[in-house]
Amino acid sequence: MIYLTVKVLHIAAVMTWIAGMIALALATTTAATGRLEAQDRRLIAAIRQWDRRVTSPAMGAAWILGLTMAVTAEWFPDAWLLAKLALAGGLSALHGMQAGTLRRLVNDPAQEPPRLVRSSGFVVLGAVPVILFLVVVKPF
Repeated sequence: MIYLTVKVLHIAAVMTWIAGMIALALATTTAATGRLEAQDRRLIAAIRQWDRRVTSPAMGAAWILGLTMAVTAEWFPDAWLLAKLALAGGLSALHGMQAGTLRRLVNDPAQEPPRLVRSSGFVVLGAVPVILFLVVVKPF
C-alpha cells in the first residue's frame, strides 16, 4: 500500500512539473517577442511565481519519490531506469534553463533565448512519451 501511495504522489508531482514546464515554454515564447504589454507582464510574473512555488517543488518531489520507488523496487541495475533518469535529468536541466532565460528576458526583452529554450515545449512533449514507454514497457 505504501508503494502505491508513493507511486500516485510521484505521478501527480511529475504531472505538475511537466505542466509547469509547458507554461514556462509559453511564457518564454511570449517574452521573446520583445514587446511586452502590461497584460503580458502580469501573466509572466504569475508564471514565474508559480514556477518558484509549485513547479520547482514538484520537480523535487518527483525526484525524491521516484528514487524512493527505484530503491524500494531494486530497479537500479536496470538499463531502462538509467535511461529514464538521464531523460529526467535532462528535463531538470531544461527547467533551470527555462526559468533563467525567462528571468533574463523580463529584464532585457531584446535578448535572444537559446535555441533549446525556444523549442523547449516540443522537447518536453517529446521526452514525456519516451519516458512513459521506458517505465511501462521496460524494454531493456
